Amino acid sequence: QAAPPPAPVAELPPPVQLPPAPVERKPPEINYRLVGMMGPVSRKVGVFLTGDKMVLAKKGEVIEGRFKVLDIGPEYALMGYTDPEWKDSRKRLYFGPQ
Repeated sequence: QAAPPPAPVAELPPPVQLPPAPVERKPPEINYRLVGMMGPVSRKVGVFLTGDKMVLAKKGEVIEGRFKVLDIGPEYALMGYTDPEWKDSRKRLYFGPQ
């Protein structure tokens, strides 16, 4: 007696290719430190340092064409970005070593 024919094998559908997960872009690093302040409270000037480069900037001024000083408080400078892509991003630089 002959063996029964093999049962048909169900074909699996091809694997589903998921789109790659979106890469979360982060704003550029603000590589400055706030190392000092000078001037009267109403027109405070921050002293910023990156490497061996020192920059003086007050509220509203732009550093390197990319970073904007949004505010200068008693012990910090609030920084933002000029690039519209990062318009809602902020970084607070605190006075002193970091």
